[in-house]
Amino acid sequence: KFTNPVILTSAPGTDRLFVVELKGKVFSFLPNESAKKADLAAELAPAIEGFNQVYGFTFHPRFAENRYCYIAYVKQANLADGTVVSRFQCSDTDPPTIDVGSEEVIITWLSGGHNGACIKFGPDGYLYVTAGDGAGAFPPDSLRHGQNLGTLMSTIMRIDVDHPAGEKRYSIPKDN
Repeated sequence: KFTNPVILTSAPGTDRLFVVELKGKVFSFLPNESAKKADLAAELAPAIEGFNQVYGFTFHPRFAENRYCYIAYVKQANLADGTVVSRFQCSDTDPPTIDVGSEEVIITWLSGGHNGACIKFGPDGYLYVTAGDGAGAFPPDSLRHGQNLGTLMSTIMRIDVDHPAGEKRYSIPKDN
């Protein structure tokens, strides 16, 4: 039994399913009749200062080689860097665990009522990240981010996390 599960996914090269709860617990289990309980892979809330909720979780396409997973989470509202996408290292044990101390922040943006933060790798190997408008529900897009091409808000980002550029932990593909 899970409390407020928001994500169900699998890790490339494994038979395990991973369930992520809204408040930051990540579990894994083998999807068969003999699975009596899920194994705790990580608990983000006590380890990340200001942590509030998980909105996205995915594994690197080459997870079997690099053991990377990516988690998108939010802190409190109205922080310039309150929505976060980070990379974490996973163990090569059975069951696997996620080292919350290995966090490397990839990108951040304004937190608010609409955060976005769905993250998925595309068939091109790039990480796709949604960003909401950062505002409350009423009125919609009160900050007008959806109309502003100069902000990350209200976008779908496509970034290359395998080839960092400068001080950033990602680069922007040339064909964006």
